[in-house]
Amino acid sequence: MIKINIEIVEEIAEEIAEENGFPHSYIGIQREIRDLAQHRIKMALTLCNRNKSAAADLLGLPSYQTLTNWMVRYGVEK
Repeated sequence: MIKINIEIVEEIAEEIAEENGFPHSYIGIQREIRDLAQHRIKMALTLCNRNKSAAADLLGLPSYQTLTNWMVRYGVEK
C-alpha cells in the first residue's frame, strides 16, 4: 500500500493552482466549504446583532433552528 503525505500533496496542488491562475487548489473542498459557511454565518450574525431569525433570513435559510443546526455543523459558537 502506498501512503500519501496529504500536506505535500496540498502544497503541490497550491503551487499548480497558483501557476495556472486558479483561486484555490480544489484539494480539501470540505475545508473550503466549512470555512465559507463559518464566515458567512459569523457575518450574518454580526450584521443582525446576533438575532438568529434575522441572520437566517439574510442567509436564505428557512428558520433560526436551521441556522442553529448549521452553527453546530460548522463549529460556529452560539
